[in-house]
Amino acid sequence: MVKEEETKEEAPEGRKKTITVKCKFMMVEQDDNEKTGEALEYGMCEDEKEEVYYIRDDSGSEDLDPGSIISVELEEIKNPKLPGADQGPWKAEGKPLYRVIEEGASLLSSAEEVAATNRAKYGLTQEGVKEIGFLMVLLNYTDQDLVFTDIPRKILMTEALIWKGTYAKPEDWLTDPDLKQLTHGKHGWRSKTARLRGSWGDVLEKSSGGKLSVPEKKGRVVTVQMGKAWADEICSFTKIGKQGLRKAKEQFPDLDPGAYDFREIFTPMRGSESAKQ
Repeated sequence: MVKEEETKEEAPEGRKKTITVKCKFMMVEQDDNEKTGEALEYGMCEDEKEEVYYIRDDSGSEDLDPGSIISVELEEIKNPKLPGADQGPWKAEGKPLYRVIEEGASLLSSAEEVAATNRAKYGLTQEGVKEIGFLMVLLNYTDQDLVFTDIPRKILMTEALIWKGTYAKPEDWLTDPDLKQLTHGKHGWRSKTARLRGSWGDVLEKSSGGKLSVPEKKGRVVTVQMGKAWADEICSFTKIGKQGLRKAKEQFPDLDPGAYDFREIFTPMRGSESAKQ
């Protein structure tokens, strides 16, 4: 579904090729600098064949609606000049970074229409209280443990702890011995005060004024055997995520990741001694 064209923005011998793709757009804010927390922002557009196109965050892409399906004309950027560009997933995957050609994007389906289609596919309704489903996928590599990275001591990330972190109530943190060990971190304010007690489910239910519900019956947690070392992994969250979900479906035949509202993928900590940059 890719159409190649030529533009004459440069001299004939330097003509640039553009591509026109139909894809689902989303914006990504990626924390790359572990010390400063400086983020790299960019767009991702995925076509129906799951091919991902990375797009520069600029005036050409700022009006694109995340979650929508668009037709967009893209031009490859040679040697992109933006902070953290060498840490973008396109670098690890050996893919180009593109920019949107001026007036080169058109809306095919709004984010609301895409969401409605997905709800219809899985027989979901949005009347009254909306029930939210979480899928939590722990990726197990042969050379690295999954651990909580903001705890003073090493605590292994298990299915039981991830489940409790998603569904526990504030009062559970006072009585559950497993949760008690997670209440203090080591960075910044966390080193002086207790971590806020609660869970993702509790946050969503309270912040929505009760319009969202996060029942355990709608959730699932699985551990996926990746069958290789983290040191041999290409450090691209897009590639790792797709591979993890693909293996999850292989190892758990009754699992349909698309049936969940949120899909969380847990990997070992990124670092110089782990996945390849």
